[in-house]
Amino acid sequence: GVIYRAQGENKKAYDCYIKAINLNPKNYMTYNNLGNLLKDTKNYKAALKVYADGIKANPKNYHGYNNIGMVFEKLNDDEKAISAYKNAVRVNPKFEKAVNNIGVILYKQKKYLQAIDIFKIAFNINPSYTEVFSNIGACYNKLKMHEKAIENLEKAIKFNPKNAGAY
Repeated sequence: GVIYRAQGENKKAYDCYIKAINLNPKNYMTYNNLGNLLKDTKNYKAALKVYADGIKANPKNYHGYNNIGMVFEKLNDDEKAISAYKNAVRVNPKFEKAVNNIGVILYKQKKYLQAIDIFKIAFNINPSYTEVFSNIGACYNKLKMHEKAIENLEKAIKFNPKNAGAY
């Protein structure tokens, strides 16, 4: 399924994922792959069900919770998205991407200081997760704290010179 998906053959990918689930209903990663396919094709209701099935197959499937959060973001339901991201962190406290995703929602809600705190937590979990510097810089920019914005954006560029968003 993954290869078909990479080639843009979504129907064949879908069929492979269904077959794989039928052969091994405990393989939670197959549910995540199928859910991602459904999410990316905007079939959000089906994606939510598939991700939930993947969590039932393996309750430690923190990626499934994170994926549910991304679907709820697409549906503009920030409360449910944050709840899903918190579930991902509950299952895996070291999952910095879910923490970062909470910060992104706070940014969208114009809660910039709270977002900065969350982005710093994500960085403390994983110091190689340098995407946070762009996010922190964007928050400081919105707060008109331009020196701090530049400082963080320069850090983002230092760690990843190809990060176009930091320029």
